[in-house]
Amino acid sequence: MKNFVFAGVILLCAAAFAGAQDSSSKEGLTYVTVRVYRVFESPEAYIVMYPTHSNKAASVAIPKTWQIQQPGKSARKLIFQKLRLPLEPFMTLFYRDGVFERVYLTMPLDKTDSRWGLSKKAGAQGDLDKESISIEF
Repeated sequence: MKNFVFAGVILLCAAAFAGAQDSSSKEGLTYVTVRVYRVFESPEAYIVMYPTHSNKAASVAIPKTWQIQQPGKSARKLIFQKLRLPLEPFMTLFYRDGVFERVYLTMPLDKTDSRWGLSKKAGAQGDLDKESISIEF
């Protein structure tokens, strides 16, 4: 019985050591999460309305091309996640070593929901050719 307990402790320590090594690969990864008021879909982009710290509404355009994995890139830049109740919609931007990496939009996937809307224009064309986004606080 003592050997069984000793083997279990050794395996637990080995698993903890392996987990510690995995976390080191995530160094430099930071994120910012903001609540989302509404997302307006246009032909070229998603316009996300969110609150700033001064309780004003701000918006950012996210190109629809970010949903598609680009050649030579490791992953998509825009990922939608299903909203789980009772949470409110939110957006999380990930940065690695201060450089934008990807954005997660956690929204109801049903676009008939009141938090989705339609827009005829997406903003300036320069906003859609960008490789990163920054949000106003």
